[in-house]
Amino acid sequence: MAKKKTKQSKIVDYNEQFAFYEQLWYFYQEKKGIIKRNYKVLTRAFLNYNDKSERKEAYLHTPQFEALEMYIFIKEFFKNKQVIEIFELWVKEEGDFSGRGYYKDGQHQLWDSYTKEQTEILFKQMEKYKTEYPNYIFALTMGLGKSRLMATCIYYEFLLANKHPKEPIYCYNALIFAPDKTVLQTLATEIREFDKTLVVPPEYAHILDTNIKIQFLEDTNTTINTIDNSMMNIIITNNQKIIVKKSHKEKSAAQKLFQDAPKQLKLLSGIYDDEEIIYDENMLEPNKRFQKLCRLPQLGVYIDEAHHLFGAKLMDDLASDKTTSFRTTINLLSQKLKKNKTEVVGCYNFTGTPYVEQQVLPEVVYAFGLKDAIREEYLKEVNIKGFGIKKDIEFLRAIVDGYTDTNGKKVQGFLDIYKGRTFEGLLPKIAIFTNTVDEIRKVVKPQLEKLLAERGIDIKTILVNVGDGNSDLTGNDEIRLFNQLDVPDSEGNKKQFILLCGKGKEGWNCRSLFGVALYRNTHSKVFVLQSTMRCMRKIRADNEPPKQETATVYLYQENYDVLEAELNKSFNMSIKDLSNANKKRSLLVKVKMMPPERPIKVKEKRVKYNISKNDNIQPIDFGIDKIDVSKYQITVIEKTSLANSNKGKSEIAVDIADNKQFTEYMLIFEIAKYFPLTGALKIEEILRTSFSGIENVLNIVNKYNQFLYDEIIPRIFAEIYTIDREITEEEREIILLKTPPDGGNDYYEFYADPALLAHVESIEYAKYKDISFHASHYVFDSKPELECFIRFLQSKDVKNVYFTGMFTDRKKTDFAVGYTDPVSNNYRNYYPDFLVQMKDGSYQIIEVKGDNLIDNETVLAKQAAAQGLTADSNMIYRLIAGSDANNPNIVNPNYESKVVKFPFVYKGTTDGYGMGMAADSAEKNADK
Repeated sequence: MAKKKTKQSKIVDYNEQFAFYEQLWYFYQEKKGIIKRNYKVLTRAFLNYNDKSERKEAYLHTPQFEALEMYIFIKEFFKNKQVIEIFELWVKEEGDFSGRGYYKDGQHQLWDSYTKEQTEILFKQMEKYKTEYPNYIFALTMGLGKSRLMATCIYYEFLLANKHPKEPIYCYNALIFAPDKTVLQTLATEIREFDKTLVVPPEYAHILDTNIKIQFLEDTNTTINTIDNSMMNIIITNNQKIIVKKSHKEKSAAQKLFQDAPKQLKLLSGIYDDEEIIYDENMLEPNKRFQKLCRLPQLGVYIDEAHHLFGAKLMDDLASDKTTSFRTTINLLSQKLKKNKTEVVGCYNFTGTPYVEQQVLPEVVYAFGLKDAIREEYLKEVNIKGFGIKKDIEFLRAIVDGYTDTNGKKVQGFLDIYKGRTFEGLLPKIAIFTNTVDEIRKVVKPQLEKLLAERGIDIKTILVNVGDGNSDLTGNDEIRLFNQLDVPDSEGNKKQFILLCGKGKEGWNCRSLFGVALYRNTHSKVFVLQSTMRCMRKIRADNEPPKQETATVYLYQENYDVLEAELNKSFNMSIKDLSNANKKRSLLVKVKMMPPERPIKVKEKRVKYNISKNDNIQPIDFGIDKIDVSKYQITVIEKTSLANSNKGKSEIAVDIADNKQFTEYMLIFEIAKYFPLTGALKIEEILRTSFSGIENVLNIVNKYNQFLYDEIIPRIFAEIYTIDREITEEEREIILLKTPPDGGNDYYEFYADPALLAHVESIEYAKYKDISFHASHYVFDSKPELECFIRFLQSKDVKNVYFTGMFTDRKKTDFAVGYTDPVSNNYRNYYPDFLVQMKDGSYQIIEVKGDNLIDNETVLAKQAAAQGLTADSNMIYRLIAGSDANNPNIVNPNYESKVVKFPFVYKGTTDGYGMGMAADSAEKNADK
């Protein structure tokens, strides 16, 4: 979608489809295995601990973990390069992007003339907003846990800085900015009470517990009590407590008389409310807190809820071309730290959206939007109602009692929609926002009490929470009850109608909130967007099958129009998009096994390994003179001019690699750890009698540590032990779909997109029930899968075709291929999309993948495992690109997609497990 020109930018015709953060993510996904192997050992342990594919009980959900992956990717792989520097390398295919090739988007090459225009636009944009320190934006919509993600990133920084104190890429200290006092208090509470072992391996968590010092600057009288040049300090504040601003007042005679008295700093009374003033560094008076921060080394700046401005001001704040108070403070901090021979390591902005005025912010490195969060069920769905109502009582009655539409259909009000239901022990609640306290006092509260009384509902279910010191409406008891709204069995949980003024827009996390109403029209567009999103946080119903819940928003028509415009500007979506975000997966389908169970006979190869120790060990040739050192070297590309299109000068850096320096005995004992039965003395003998001698081995290992693990240790193992393998083959039956276990339902539940659903009894599929449908419904993930199914279903050469990709659980099917994950090196189960039996008796195992994933490392590992499994049998494995799925020729087993590449040539028998072997069987034997 083309973008309109705005006051904030001259950029036009920018298409979000070409956002750089997406291309960065594609590159990381494709090269993840190689990238992670170059991470620090501690980094890999930290990532694996938070990866659900490695540890099922990992705390972070997918968007949080992906953002953490991107955070670490930029940190350790790109060494904190600025986004514009990474972008330039990507555009010119230089450095780490050398030979990256073309990414595919559907059937079109992403790298065309139009894309080049986009990159030129982006380059100019990034250049305009460039700061002297790295600046990154992580855009995760509300409710996805940005605060805890931020805490996780800080814990990672502190652990790595503690382990590698000489590495300049890590943050020793963290300064966290929150936008206002409400968010500030919520953030401070979350970080203080956050159980570190949820995201930090327990063996490392104690390091943080012992050393982290948290300081919360709640008001302007709070001082920063840090030790100069210390580490692991977290200072939580908002810019009012730190920001520097020029003094407009001329000093009085008394002030001039007492020149030695502490200088007075005029603090801002609001956030970004003085942006029209252009600040001159020479006129700024840094306060004591600012001076204290300048004495903390390697400072990371974290900005929480940067999206609180929801609009064009966010672009101003994140940009440096306009010297706003907030940005000037960080710029000054960077300059002062450099004078102290340290630096601002980076500025990490955590926002709710990558968009401003429909335009992607240039320094976004990860984004997970509102529509995606609803579709993936991280948030509630939302039903938004706009009322062209003139009388206040009519609006409130529509909320409480509902209304009848022009067709005579009764539309339920809030009370009836959620009647008799509880959610994780909590009653459903609705927040009614007003513009003034008088509206609550004189109109909303009395009329709501009347409506509830008519329904026989206790008016004590109403709770009022207002600002401005209205103690007659909101005292300590009301605040206590407000804080208990999400506490089961509490008095606060009994409150269901929450009347708010000046409260609850930001930093208020009430998961049991199922409704929001904006009473009358508001003058603040930001207020409309902020308040309507308060009710979307995820929660599960009690005593009901798990499903995505729906919240309801009630608006006057004018506010409805404002919300439409603000969603479009801030999230590049409409109210229709918001309300229908998850309609594609809204249909709950009860899938039954169609009897009888389909047994498939397969040949299974089993490999038995026999290991024996050699008594006569010969001198070993470690191949030092033949080593390809290029894979261990660090290449530095120097480019002296951005204007020059030349690739630049490439050099090998020999003194910056993170290589441990071994002595002879350190090396001997390091190797001996892997051979406990052999002993250190024998290892020493092996090294000294080798072709190279221990001195040359030591020299090469100290230059390239990884050579020890790639070549030295494996070659010693191969000389000490002889491994023989015995391969046996047996035929057995596997079940494509198992009957649900006794004692439960006789069906499996799936959420489906109606457009991607095939039902055995439907008109278009009923005639094929004899050759397909081992399940009553097939729930496809994508259109290419459905198209591929139809092609095989209609072919005269096909005897049976079964869609198996929806059953990804060993309790449901035996149809699984064991493979080794190249990223984690763990043994896993892979469930192919289709099993096709041809009329000539042969079988095809088929996987349909998007064009951009064809060369993905994990996809190729699955392909290699499946090809090894089907070798020397009447089965073949085929990987079909999404763009080819509707091609009539795909039924032919000899048809080769122009997109699909087959880099693995399988020879001989597989060393893995057979079809249907459970992954845990391999894990139990992995150590053997």
